[in-house]
Amino acid sequence: MKIDSLRYFKKLVEFESFTEAAAEMNISQSALSASLKRLEDELGVRLLDRYKSTKVRLTPAGKAYYRHVMHALNILDLGEEAAHEAAGMMRCSISVGTIYAMQGDAWSHALGQFRKRASLDPQIEIEQGFSQVLMRHLKEGALDVIFASKLGDTEDPDLEYTYCCSQQLVAVVNRSNPLARRKRIELKDFKGKHVVSYRKGVAGHDEVKFFADRAGIAPDWKYESEITLSSIVVSNPGNVALLNYSFLVDAFKDVVCIPIVGVPHDFHPLYLISRKEEHPQIVQEFIDFIGSYSFPDTFSARR
Repeated sequence: MKIDSLRYFKKLVEFESFTEAAAEMNISQSALSASLKRLEDELGVRLLDRYKSTKVRLTPAGKAYYRHVMHALNILDLGEEAAHEAAGMMRCSISVGTIYAMQGDAWSHALGQFRKRASLDPQIEIEQGFSQVLMRHLKEGALDVIFASKLGDTEDPDLEYTYCCSQQLVAVVNRSNPLARRKRIELKDFKGKHVVSYRKGVAGHDEVKFFADRAGIAPDWKYESEITLSSIVVSNPGNVALLNYSFLVDAFKDVVCIPIVGVPHDFHPLYLISRKEEHPQIVQEFIDFIGSYSFPDTFSARR
């Protein structure tokens, strides 16, 4: 089994297209197709199903195999980097993923301080996105580290979590809403009102739902971000949004954030997440630096 065949398979999964994967790898579609066939023949299983001519998607066997292919290629890449570093060819770039809510002043200052203190002159490549997407890219090896939320109640045993800071749960209301005069509020006070919050599958949904269920309220679980939820409140003053406060809410001048009584102040923790493996020197320096950096305890809501 050739390593190139595994890399071709990886690209096919990423692009879900023979045309795009072949162009990315600078080989012909026929060569890519032949490589996949040899790999499937060696394994004795079909890894990808074709649809719409050149489009592909993973079979159940392909999904199981892909996880191990990613792990194997990551180890090989780490070995190559270790060999380069041993020969004095030091890597000076790091790929960082981050959720939008993290990119406030404290985060920006942290990256600036790291650049000043790093042993090399680091090139930091940044990818923005939601926690679910960033987590997938981290596991696939496309990112070295990510700033994100945990997905679910348990930690992935293959990942390392370094606590950074927390977001406070707040109610966001329109300034014209009578509730805007309140300094603090309880969730039970929203009974009978139209409440909106994060959809299922979005980081933060499970925690908000736990406390909403205890208070006997049933929000409209449809939305993905603080920006969308805040815009819903601006467009309809009767709406109330339950969200994890971030600086993104400050872009909306017609809303007020009200702290929620009866929930932890550090409601939604954010972490630096990395794979449990030996890292290139510059990546390990970044992880160590963020682990010792003093972020604000919470993103406290501003009125």
